[in-house]
Amino acid sequence: MMDKLTFYRYTTIGLLVLNLAILVFFFLYRPLMGGAPDGPPSLAILEMDKNQNDAFQGLVEKHRVVMRTANDRQKELLTEYFSQLAKPEGPVTGAFPEKYCEYEQEKIVGTYEHFLQVRELLRPEQQANFPIFIDQSLDQILGKQDKRRRRPQDN
Repeated sequence: MMDKLTFYRYTTIGLLVLNLAILVFFFLYRPLMGGAPDGPPSLAILEMDKNQNDAFQGLVEKHRVVMRTANDRQKELLTEYFSQLAKPEGPVTGAFPEKYCEYEQEKIVGTYEHFLQVRELLRPEQQANFPIFIDQSLDQILGKQDKRRRRPQDN
């Protein structure tokens, strides 16, 4: 029979090897994520050169700042709005904060202006693919991953 020390030693080595194998598996076979951090997958449609791509990346970063700022403001506003419910004296006002809609408008207008700036980067021969880029980008923004109808679930 095997003594306890030898058993624990082999078990520890086995678990270490198993952990390393799992890590190697995850690094080598990473699942594909929808959308690259550089932008939507449809970006290749525009066939931008390096200068255009660099300018595009700058526009993307500016757009992310606008979106992040508006999202943060909305989160703060909603936190204040819903935290009224936890106060012992009850809600101060049940009215929906109008500023929330203003921040949402900032996001929509900011995205529209972003698309206009992207279009201005394109050369005339690239303009033909811009509507496809817009359609695919909007599908990603609005969450339309699959346009096929889903089969209804049986209850």
